Amino acid sequence: MLYHIEEFDVSNNNLVVSGWCISSGISTTYFDTYVCIKHKTPEEWYILPTAFAQRKDVTAVLGEGIYNYDNSGFVAQFHDLRRIPSGEYEVYLLYNKTDDQWLEDAGISFTIE
Repeated sequence: MLYHIEEFDVSNNNLVVSGWCISSGISTTYFDTYVCIKHKTPEEWYILPTAFAQRKDVTAVLGEGIYNYDNSGFVAQFHDLRRIPSGEYEVYLLYNKTDDQWLEDAGISFTIE
């Protein structure tokens, strides 16, 4: 799995994460990526509302003239972080394709106070 987080913003009790995610060598024919956050203690998972973002640029750079990655973009937004427990969180990407499923640590953590 290849991915890139282009925007990560936690401000005004809102969270925004956007970027793209692909399975190298497999065209993305439909939207299949979700952003998840994990509360460290106690361990609780949240799947964020994640929307599709068309990414023709990913196809142009990584598609090698063969693969279509236009449907690889995503934008996740969570409004009013006060609705979930305070504490430390980690960001993950869930790539969910019929034959493949990955949960990848995005290497981003943040704190809700």
